[in-house]
Amino acid sequence: MTFDPATLSPHARAKYIRVGTHYSSHDTVAQAGATLLALAKHAPQLIDYGFSQTDALLLEQARDALIAGEVTRTARTNQLRRDRRAYADAIHQAKHHRAAARTILLAVTTALRADGAPEDLERLATTTLQQTSRLPRTRGLALQLHAHLALLLATFQTPDITTAALYRGGPAIVTALAVTLTTLTTSLEHRSENLSSLEETEHLNLLDGIIVTLARQARRAARHAGRALGTPVIADAFTLRLLDNPPRKPVPPKPTPDTTAAPPPTAPASSAPSTSSPSSSRPSTSAPASRRSPPNEASDHP
Repeated sequence: MTFDPATLSPHARAKYIRVGTHYSSHDTVAQAGATLLALAKHAPQLIDYGFSQTDALLLEQARDALIAGEVTRTARTNQLRRDRRAYADAIHQAKHHRAAARTILLAVTTALRADGAPEDLERLATTTLQQTSRLPRTRGLALQLHAHLALLLATFQTPDITTAALYRGGPAIVTALAVTLTTLTTSLEHRSENLSSLEETEHLNLLDGIIVTLARQARRAARHAGRALGTPVIADAFTLRLLDNPPRKPVPPKPTPDTTAAPPPTAPASSAPSTSSPSSSRPSTSAPASRRSPPNEASDHP
């Protein structure tokens, strides 16, 4: 029995998609496998705590549908890469044959003018050269190349121009233009068919959300069952390690500095200039500690 998303209500579908956008399908598939493996041993103990056999069946169906969807998307991605390569080759071929056809048509125009061909014939060749003179760089390049090749091919298939180009590479360029037009058309069709659709992405997010929700529900039921039955091993079997704590690549330890190495040489200290005032460099003029008292200004004798 396969999973049918039509059985879900719009509200449940939107909620599952919202949950699933935060997880990769690689992690959800692995978690679904781990939960289903635990259910194979402990499913009967979880029934009385909110996780039924219907929930287990839905989990298995979502896991299988997600694996199938990822296989389909991987195949589509590989095909898209091949088509991109073919598309790039077709663009390269178209540019080359367009330039070659214009070179030949320019030579034919010169020959028609020299031979005195009718003006309408010369005007046809000149108009074709003018209309195929420029190409867009990116946007619309393939469609514009397709239009240029078709116009050049139609011009070369005009009887008088076919005759004038007979010995100037005309037959070979007509064949090359026809083949390149077919290749370019096929590449454009495959390029539009193999684009990943929004519906496909939403479907995978829906399955991711269902698996995450059911795995959490089984985890809650297992924890309550383990407490009630006194068997914590049940809760341990339903861990969400692959969802909540995905394994990470170990970080290499930082290198420790070598303490045995000699310290780097230090620069010699430069003598700082004296910041003392000029007066400090003069000899001291202070009086000595023991000095004679000055003579009396008035004598004791008359």
